[in-house]
Amino acid sequence: MSIASVVLVVDDEPRNRRLLTETLRPAGYELREAADGQSALEDARAVRPDLVLLDVMMPDMDGFETCRQFRADPDLREVPIILVTALDDRESRLTGIDAGADDFLTKPVDLTELRARVRTICRLNRARALHEERARLYQLTALSPNAVAVLDASGVVAYANTLAQPLVADAAILERLAPIAARAGMGDRFAEEIVVTIGGTPREFDVAVAPVPWEGKVAAQVVLTDVTAMRAWERSATEQRRLESLGRFASSVAHEFASVMTVIDMSAEMLMGSDDPALHHMLLGEMRHAIQRGAILTRDILSFGRPQPSTAAPHDARVTLGDTARLLQRLLPKTIQLSTDIADEALPVAMSRERLEQVLVNLSFNARDAMTRGGSLTIRARADDHWVTIEIVDSGTGMDEATRLRVFEAFFTTKPAGVGTGLGLWIVNALVDAVGGSVDIESRLDVGTTVRVRIPFLQFFAAPTGVESLTGPRGTGQRVTVALADDGVSKALARLLGGFGYEIVGASAPTDLLITDVSLSVEEMSERASACGRLVVLGADGPEPSATLRVEHVAEPVRGKAVLEAMQRLFTTAD
Repeated sequence: MSIASVVLVVDDEPRNRRLLTETLRPAGYELREAADGQSALEDARAVRPDLVLLDVMMPDMDGFETCRQFRADPDLREVPIILVTALDDRESRLTGIDAGADDFLTKPVDLTELRARVRTICRLNRARALHEERARLYQLTALSPNAVAVLDASGVVAYANTLAQPLVADAAILERLAPIAARAGMGDRFAEEIVVTIGGTPREFDVAVAPVPWEGKVAAQVVLTDVTAMRAWERSATEQRRLESLGRFASSVAHEFASVMTVIDMSAEMLMGSDDPALHHMLLGEMRHAIQRGAILTRDILSFGRPQPSTAAPHDARVTLGDTARLLQRLLPKTIQLSTDIADEALPVAMSRERLEQVLVNLSFNARDAMTRGGSLTIRARADDHWVTIEIVDSGTGMDEATRLRVFEAFFTTKPAGVGTGLGLWIVNALVDAVGGSVDIESRLDVGTTVRVRIPFLQFFAAPTGVESLTGPRGTGQRVTVALADDGVSKALARLLGGFGYEIVGASAPTDLLITDVSLSVEEMSERASACGRLVVLGADGPEPSATLRVEHVAEPVRGKAVLEAMQRLFTTAD
C-alpha cells in the first residue's frame, strides 16, 4: 500500500484553487486547500504536506510573508514551496527566494509544467523525508538493547540492527515473523509472544509490531526482546512460591485437622463416661459440628490441590439456591435469621450444582463467623441480559479496607489460629473466575458485608421453565475462534463448544470458523473470516455470503443449539 503525497494549494481565489486541484487530482495526490496564509500554516502543521503551491497576491498575509512564516517554523521549514505568481520581474523573484521559496510558476500556469514540477518536487521531498526517517531509525536502533527489524508486507527484511541480524537470518524466526509483518502492513499495531526453536533450543520472544512508512509503502517495524532467561526465572520463582505455599498449607491443614480430631476425641471420651442424656445430646452436637468442619476442610483441600474446569451441563441456579438455603437453615445457629429473595424467572448458569453450592456454603459460613452474637443473612439472586448476580448480605462485624483488599489471597485469614485455613474466599474466587464471572465485596465495620457474585447469564441455554441438558450436532475437532464483545459470554460459549467436540483457538491461530457478533463492523468480520471462509454472526448484521465466504446468522436471543446447527451447516456445505 503506497502513501499518497500531500499537496496544499493556497490561493484566495476559489477558481484558481479549483484549476490547480483538478489538474493534479488524476495523479492520485492527497489535495488540500487553504484560502489565506494563516489557514495554510494551521493546515500544514496538522498534516505536514509534501508540497505547498502558494499564491503570492493574497490579502492580509501575502505569499512572501506566508513563505517566511513557514521557514520560521521548526516543523515546517523543510516543506517545499512553489510560489505561483503573475509577477515575473527579477525583484519579485529575488524577494521570493529571500523568503524561502524553492521554485516559481508564472500565471497563467502551464498545466503540463505544473504537473511535471509537482511530480519532481514531491518525489524529491519524499526521498529526502524517507532518508531522514531512515537515518533517525538507524541512529535510534543502533545501540538499542532489543533486536529491531523492518519487514515489508511479504516478510522480506528491509532493515535489521546489529542484534536483529542473526535472528532474521534464521528461517524459523522469519517464518513466524512473516504473518506478523502482513498484519502490520494492514495498519495493525499489536504485541504478542512467540517461541522459536533456534539451534535445537527453544527461545521465547516478546514481539512488538507497528506499521512504519518505508520506501513509499507501509512496512512492519518489529521489536524482538529475548525473554527466555526472564521466563525461566519467573517459572522458577513461581515454583518456589508454590512450594512455600504448600508448606504453609500443610502446616495449616495439619493444625485444622488436629483441632477437629481433638473435639471428636474429647467428646467421645466424655460420652463413654456419662449417662446424662442432655450431656449426650450436647456432645453429639459438638462432634457433628467438628465433622462438618472436617468435611468443609476436605473439600477446600481438594479444590486447592486439584482445581478442575467445570464441565457440567448448565442448570437453573434457582434450584441450587433453594436447596442450599434449606441446608443452611439446618446448619446455621438459631441466632442467625436466614432469608432469601430469588427471582421467579430461570437463572441459567454453566457452573455445576456442586460448585455453586460450594460457593454459597463457603460465603454463608464466612458470614456466620462474622456474626458471633447473631444477626441476619440474606441471599438474593437476579438476572439481566448478561449476568446472574447472587448477593450474600450479612449484618456482621464487617471489615476495614485493608482487610477487604486481601481477602482473596490464599491462606489470608483474620480468624484465630486453628479456626480457618484462609482458603475459603480464595476458592470461591477461583471457582467463579473459571466460568468467566467475578466476585466483589462491599463491607463496613460494625455494619456488615455484601458479597456479590456475578456469573454469566447463559442466553444460549435459556428455557421457559428452567434448563435441562443441551443437545445438538457435535463437531469432529474443527478449530473455532470465538470473538464476542462480552468476555464472560465468550468463555461460556467456548466452554459449550469444547464440550461438543470443537477445538477453541485464539485470534492469532489458524482457524476453521469464526464466531463473532455486531461488536465488529461488517468489514472487520469479512477481513477476519477471510482466511477460513466460514463465519457465524450472533445477531442480524453481518456481511453477505460470497464465493469465498459462507455466513450463518443466529438470531437473538441466542440458543446454544442454534449455534451448533449453524456451525454444522457451514461445515457440511461442500467447499
